[in-house]
Amino acid sequence: MTTETVVSLSSATVTQTDAERLIIRYKSLFFGGILLLTALAVGFGFLQARQISERLIQDARAHADLLHKGLSDQLDVAREHVGGMRHALETVLGNPVFSSQGKLSGALIDMAQNAPKGAMWDTLPKVLRNKTGTLFSSSNARDFEAELDDVLWAAPLMWNAHMQHPEFQWSYYYDEAGDYSVLFPGLDFKDLSSAMGKTNMDEILRTIYAAGGTFPVQLVGPEKNPERKQVWTPPYPDAAAAGLMVSLLSPVYREDDFIGAYGADITLSVLNDLLSSDAVVGNIWVIAEDGDIVATSKPAKDAGTRISKLFEKQKSLSAEEVFDTSSGVLNIDSHGVWLTYSLEGTPWRMLLYISNGELRSTVLNLMTPYLATTILCVATMIGLVLLQHKRFTVPALQLARHVESLPQQLKINSPHVPGHWQALFGRANSTEQERRDAVHDLRNLNADLEVRVAERAKELTEANEELSKTVEELRETQDQLVKAEKLASLGALVAGVAHELNTPIGNALMMASSLADKNRIFQEAVQQPLNESTLTEFADMVDACSNVLLRSLGRADELVTSFKKIAIDQTSYKKRVFQLSDVIDEINITLGPTLKQANATVECDLEDGLELDSYPGPLGQVLLNLYNNALIHGLAENEGGQILVRARRLGDNLNLVVSDNGQGIEEENLNKVFDPFFTTKLGQGGSGLGLHIVYNFITDLLGGTIVAESTWGSGTRFTIDIPLTAPERKNVEI
Repeated sequence: MTTETVVSLSSATVTQTDAERLIIRYKSLFFGGILLLTALAVGFGFLQARQISERLIQDARAHADLLHKGLSDQLDVAREHVGGMRHALETVLGNPVFSSQGKLSGALIDMAQNAPKGAMWDTLPKVLRNKTGTLFSSSNARDFEAELDDVLWAAPLMWNAHMQHPEFQWSYYYDEAGDYSVLFPGLDFKDLSSAMGKTNMDEILRTIYAAGGTFPVQLVGPEKNPERKQVWTPPYPDAAAAGLMVSLLSPVYREDDFIGAYGADITLSVLNDLLSSDAVVGNIWVIAEDGDIVATSKPAKDAGTRISKLFEKQKSLSAEEVFDTSSGVLNIDSHGVWLTYSLEGTPWRMLLYISNGELRSTVLNLMTPYLATTILCVATMIGLVLLQHKRFTVPALQLARHVESLPQQLKINSPHVPGHWQALFGRANSTEQERRDAVHDLRNLNADLEVRVAERAKELTEANEELSKTVEELRETQDQLVKAEKLASLGALVAGVAHELNTPIGNALMMASSLADKNRIFQEAVQQPLNESTLTEFADMVDACSNVLLRSLGRADELVTSFKKIAIDQTSYKKRVFQLSDVIDEINITLGPTLKQANATVECDLEDGLELDSYPGPLGQVLLNLYNNALIHGLAENEGGQILVRARRLGDNLNLVVSDNGQGIEEENLNKVFDPFFTTKLGQGGSGLGLHIVYNFITDLLGGTIVAESTWGSGTRFTIDIPLTAPERKNVEI
């Protein structure tokens, strides 16, 4: 087996694995998508259920708020009614002038002829009794007619309250001693006797005063109610068979003496009606501290005859918890949701309770249509996905596997697929055949191309070698030109110094010649007798010539010494300590002739004592090149040109500024002045290397920076910043 065959089989194995991975990945995505769709539906269902639950709780709470207000309003009416009756009687008791001293009650008794014993008003005219109510008294009652007149001051209040609020079952007055009682609306003795199953008025009166075992007169008396507050009785069965009811009583005092109580009865059915709610969920109860259910929004069938307990309705919440919980705070526990309301002036609490079971059941009932629709939609979508999977996805995966396996098949064959996919498989087979033909042609072309590439590579290699050699030669040429430029500046100095030396040396030569002639004449004169005038003339001549010789030779010595220092520094880059003023003075002396010839002057503004540990030669070369650049380019056409040199210490650096008042540099050339071989005076004395050498010296050897600034027509300014102590460099000789 050849290497090519092994590689081909290996590729086939890898391609087959990739295709299988694609199918496995698709299956994962397919079933994952179905699960995700189902999960989304379920999750949305839970979300919807939660939202419905919250809305149901909000609705139930809103209904409870309204019912609480209605119930509180009704209880307030009862308190105002009972309080009004008490106020009327106590007002009369406090103002005896209002009392009729028994005249009214006596007149009423006289009008009631043949009345049953103990029911003195039973035979009063119906119209009158509708205003006064019914009077019941015991057989051994004291004389109470004067008191009764005072009690009747509240009769109009009773009548008015019952006209406006028919929910009041009874309004009445209890005598503290139990001798009599006034009941409104009026009730015939016969009806009362029949309802109680008693015929003796004393027994009937005792039953009325017992009020189902609540004994209301004792509840509001001074022993149990020293604060003289209004008191609600526990629920009890009405003696007149009106069903279960509660009573609100208010004590009446004559100064500090308890004399009786006014009261009003409300049946529990009335309170149940007040709590009737159309809320979908929740029960509303009015709970007493002992757990009795005073009223409910959903009364049972026996609600009119039996008092239920809170624990009978639900097991998770006790009456103590209801009364210990802050009013208006929504509470949630594992059994349900509940909320309490305080009922002012009563010993009761109103409770809204929604059990979790009721809430879940209601939510399920509300969501049943949605769940059915969702299940139908999900099932439909899954069916569509399965149909798409069978008719499109599976053939597509087969096509992908077929396309991947085609390069490894010796003979191109198509698998069995649905008819509408056969054209795609056929197109894939045609494309594979075209690819194989193209590969065959490409191999032939590659063989020729490899030969061409090898030949071209050889040619490029030879060309690169030639180019590298040329670049190296250019680099060497550039280095030689830079060195030549450096030495050329020395040549210019030599020419200037030679010209300047011509004058002092010529003067010295002329004085020496004159002195020799004068000496020859003096020698001839000494052969003869000397007179004083001849000797004095000779001495004056010698003195004058000596002075001229000394000045001329001193000037020549100064020029030669300065040139020697500059030449030595510029041809040997040695680091040493020097004064900046010395270097600048030497440059100015050496370039004096050149400056004089160009009609230019140099002004120096140097800080005292500027001492550097650096390279004086390169620094002098920098100044020399900047002077020459100013003379050649800036001041060539400027009469009375001026070069200004300014130096200051800035920390550990030297700030050196060289500026001129020449014509300046054009803006487009300002960024190119430090480039090698750039000059605007090509063929006119400019080599294009002067400022390039300056830039290299400043940024490399001297370790600083240089910036050129110029405006055309306004001169040029070079700002140099170099350290006072230059970085160490190896000595370099030109």
